[in-house]
Amino acid sequence: WKPPGSRMMVNAPVVVMAQAIGGDGAVVAAQPIAAPTPMVMAQPMVAQPVALGAGSGLPWRLSLQVDKKIEMSELKASRGQSPIPVISRSDWAEIVAALDETQHGQFFYDCPGCEFVYFCCPGGPIQLVVCMCNPITCALCICPMEAKKTAAKAKIDPIVSKYGLKFRFDDGLCGIFAVIEQ
Repeated sequence: WKPPGSRMMVNAPVVVMAQAIGGDGAVVAAQPIAAPTPMVMAQPMVAQPVALGAGSGLPWRLSLQVDKKIEMSELKASRGQSPIPVISRSDWAEIVAALDETQHGQFFYDCPGCEFVYFCCPGGPIQLVVCMCNPITCALCICPMEAKKTAAKAKIDPIVSKYGLKFRFDDGLCGIFAVIEQ
């Protein structure tokens, strides 16, 4: 091992000039005509963040709300074509699979209309507060989704970090979004 910037000899053959003396063709005298060339060790290869400018598709956001299933269907139909140019097809397919699994983890995935009824009917905003304080809501709706998000983040983070990108879930009043950014 040599530190970066140190000199070492190139592991190359030495060129020699040989002369045959006598009739049997045996080499009797040889002298070097080129010496090994010193070279400088390059800096070690380290993954560098990729500088992505306009047209890079960043930040990329995907709604994981159950009423936005069509967005996930479109992603799966793209056959691994990433909207972020630096991410390979195979890595993108893994990301989409993890996000699809997360979206399927929602309690109301198969019946999005029931989510509205559960949280808003019959009491409107008061019903929302009552439902959020209800331990059944936590056990059926919130905890399983948080577990799915944690599992997806554990799968996606190593993939996007190879490209110098970051992944996060953005939870807000407008729903849950998966976000990839620099």
